[in-house]
Amino acid sequence: KTGGKEKDRFTVQLGAGKGGKKVIPFIIFKAAPTKYDPSKPRSHKYGTKNSVAREIYERKPDSNGNHYPSREKVYMTVASKATSNHALTKVYLNKCILPAGGYDKATGECENKIGVLWDDFKSHSTPVVKEYCLSLPFLSVDILPGGLTPCGQPLDKVINKVFKGYFRDLYDAYIL
Repeated sequence: KTGGKEKDRFTVQLGAGKGGKKVIPFIIFKAAPTKYDPSKPRSHKYGTKNSVAREIYERKPDSNGNHYPSREKVYMTVASKATSNHALTKVYLNKCILPAGGYDKATGECENKIGVLWDDFKSHSTPVVKEYCLSLPFLSVDILPGGLTPCGQPLDKVINKVFKGYFRDLYDAYIL
């Protein structure tokens, strides 16, 4: 029995720098997020009691004793539809892209210029995201027109497809 986990949905966002440095994976699982209350350490809702998202949040090992990756190796979060939105796009920038480019959150300084090449997914070009990106002088964002993603983002064709397939196989093996 899978306990309903075969219905868990997730999105994986990968990235790499021009020098080949990988950005930590950003994984969005389907769960109903709740507002964070700092007075209650576990005030976030990360899925149902038996969901993969909850197991990851609580760092529970699987039935073979294997642990999920640490927060330093992968950033995992939840969204109601397991897809990105403008808020999660900003989180992806802050937690994955900017640190990989040498951004120091404490000083607001960045040792490198950072360029981001995105497809025309609607959350990449919302006013909130555009304003945030423009507020960072070291960040340059370009959005590819529809239909050109395979040309301008080879990761989508070569690496992401393989990674997502491999991740899905691991996920299925874990569930079954």
